[in-house]
Amino acid sequence: LMVPMMIYLLNLSPKIATGTSLFVIFLSSMFTNFAYIRQKRVDFLIVAICSIFSIPASIYGSYLAFILSSTIIRKAFGAYLIFISIFMNVSNKLTKFKYKDPVEVRRNINSEVGTFSYSIKVFLTVITSIFAGLASALFGIGGGTVIVPILSSLSYVPIHIATASSASIIFFTSLVGSAMRLHFNQIDFLTALSLLIGMLPGTQIGAKISKKISSKNLSLVFSIFVFILGTYMVVI
Repeated sequence: LMVPMMIYLLNLSPKIATGTSLFVIFLSSMFTNFAYIRQKRVDFLIVAICSIFSIPASIYGSYLAFILSSTIIRKAFGAYLIFISIFMNVSNKLTKFKYKDPVEVRRNINSEVGTFSYSIKVFLTVITSIFAGLASALFGIGGGTVIVPILSSLSYVPIHIATASSASIIFFTSLVGSAMRLHFNQIDFLTALSLLIGMLPGTQIGAKISKKISSKNLSLVFSIFVFILGTYMVVI
């Protein structure tokens, strides 16, 4: 939710807000990515497949952010928030669909949290990575909101592997996207630094609050808030 905050509270243009958000995501993903790698939770085949397709999509998304008007970007971001709010409530139900991918690769991962055996649905992973890379660069988001639910619900990748692999994918896509945004002069470094400093105590406070709320209620409240915010960005 960094982008709406920067647009409505800091009066940054949607282009600068999304570019700054993407840069913050890149910096924060470095730490989480290395932590997951040490835990041996990253499936580098998933990362390789996704990065091959998400990085070009990220470059194209950055170019779209340069040529599109701020109004279009703001409304498109609002529509994306509406999509995410709905997707959050139906992603768990996706496991009911028995999706058969044309190409599947069997994987075995030995990590610090356990041993996992599963299959990568290659075609589904490619399509997901293209969409995630485009959305990441255009809207200044991580892309994990799409990658993780798809990998875990339809591709049946264990959540521990899906979240860790997603962090590595986000690192590469946000790196390329941030470089493109820097080229287009769409990053406010002072705001980015302030956000990074504020995220440190903010994550701790949020973690304590989340412990007092059930995951189901937390997800419901968050999805409603995101839906209202997205509608506001589209309409106003």
